[in-house]
Amino acid sequence: MKSEKNKKIIFLVNSLEGGGAERIVLTLSEGFIGRGYEVHLILLYNRISFPIAPEINLFILNKNSNLNLLTKGFGFFVLASKLKSYLRTIDYDPDEDIFTSHLPFSNFVSWAARVKNHYAVVHGALSFKYKSFLTRFFLKLIFKNKRMIGVSQGVKNDLINYFSLSEINVGYIYNPFQIDKIQRLAEESTDTSLGNYLIHISRFIKLKRHDLLLKAFKESRLYKSNKLLLLGEGPERENIQNLAIDLGIEDYVIFKNWQDNPYAWIKNAKLLVLCSDHEGLPTVLIESLICHTPVVSTDCRYGPDEILVGDLAKFLVPVNSPDQLANSMVKAVADYPVISSRYYDKFQVNHVLDHYLMLNKKFNS
Repeated sequence: MKSEKNKKIIFLVNSLEGGGAERIVLTLSEGFIGRGYEVHLILLYNRISFPIAPEINLFILNKNSNLNLLTKGFGFFVLASKLKSYLRTIDYDPDEDIFTSHLPFSNFVSWAARVKNHYAVVHGALSFKYKSFLTRFFLKLIFKNKRMIGVSQGVKNDLINYFSLSEINVGYIYNPFQIDKIQRLAEESTDTSLGNYLIHISRFIKLKRHDLLLKAFKESRLYKSNKLLLLGEGPERENIQNLAIDLGIEDYVIFKNWQDNPYAWIKNAKLLVLCSDHEGLPTVLIESLICHTPVVSTDCRYGPDEILVGDLAKFLVPVNSPDQLANSMVKAVADYPVISSRYYDKFQVNHVLDHYLMLNKKFNS
């Protein structure tokens, strides 16, 4: 039996290009490196946007980064074969080492490679993504008896209920957050010319419901003493800019692209608002609490009700309700409970790493 520190921690992900799941994998990798583990980070494709610590063993299965759908499909089993070969090269021990894959294509490659003791991490609610009866039918067959990990209890329940999976094969582990680092970055300076402002951070896509936010902001009349800062990019941005004009609040709504350090902007906001139709585990809510900035959120599936708990639960509002969202925003700006560490400690990196280390024991007992 291997000692704890002799275990290999292996992550498979499509690439390291931009997305939230990719950043999470990198945070996990760095966390295990910090604890002295041997970490292997395997990418399907050679697309990297983040710096990678030299202590991480990086391996790229396909170094051709310019792939279309045809070559991607054709190379599926080639990737699976290369994955099997690499795991043999590093002497992967399925009973002792930890192997997780992240994002759907990486999960499918791992299943095709028949990796033993493999855990497929699911970063969002699949019931919203795969709605057709035929797709759901085939996924039920594929997912049956597979070990799957949701990033929230809601995502776990979604997998069990929507795909009729056995509860013994499905678990959940929250995403990790580098709390000390976030709080340190939050102390950096920002543009103070905005004055008081509320903040919303997300891609401009329909499910994030910027339209709902703008309607609630106008109805709340908070624009009389606060700006609304929208950080992000995406296909719906122009539509939301036009909506601000239609609502007559364009002078109070500020649009900014992604910021290298969003935490300082969150820290200095009077309130952060999330108004999505659905989520998996909304990162920005946790980051806001870590920055001790009040939060109002729609009570969407999934995640907000696992984050805003206790005294904060009263700031959860029904989905698609601008009136209730406006009322909650006014109350939050006027009087919000003290945000202590008990609201975000469970998302601490080391706490999350402990759960990953328990995977084999949990599922093999």
